Amino acid sequence: MNKVLLRSLSCFFVDADRELAGSVIVELKKESLVSSAQFLDGFRDLVAHMAEKDQEIPRIYSHVAGE
Repeated sequence: MNKVLLRSLSCFFVDADRELAGSVIVELKKESLVSSAQFLDGFRDLVAHMAEKDQEIPRIYSHVAGE
């Protein structure tokens, strides 16, 4: 899940791609392929490593904040 979250924030994606990645995550959850616990673990891991990813993914803080 962490890799999906990181990939959805990648600087190579345009906003539409990020939105699509978010939709995929929602569908995975709806189909019970990803649990809430797995999503939260992935999100916590993403937040814990945001400072390290700042150079790789410009504006990572803005993307995570939904701006």
